[in-house]
Amino acid sequence: MASLHGFFFKYQTMMTVFAPFDQVLMNQVGNLSEQSSIFHHHVVPFGLLWSNLVSFNDGTVLRTNLMGFTNNITRSQDVLMLNGVSVIFSEVYHNGWFSVYEISEVLEVPHRTERLWLCFARDRRT
Repeated sequence: MASLHGFFFKYQTMMTVFAPFDQVLMNQVGNLSEQSSIFHHHVVPFGLLWSNLVSFNDGTVLRTNLMGFTNNITRSQDVLMLNGVSVIFSEVYHNGWFSVYEISEVLEVPHRTERLWLCFARDRRT
């Protein structure tokens, strides 16, 4: 983790992380390779302020660091949601290039066949 931390500070890569509660995450993760995959689909490779997130229309799609995985923004009453998971705490942390928002659950990765189809469909559009 220290090398990852150093990389982001050195290159000031803008990003947004949607982080589930620690206990929720620990209940979902079995090993280090799963942690890496989970991390990538909770990261959006650009910075988003809370004001940006709440201004997006329902159905806005955010690309993540996991190929073929996106986060779809919707609302349920006044609650902002990503792929049906509630954003429960706005801006846990923000420093100008890095923002963290707390979500109620781990964002589920589609089954492998669904991911392959998403990648194939995206390639066919270009």
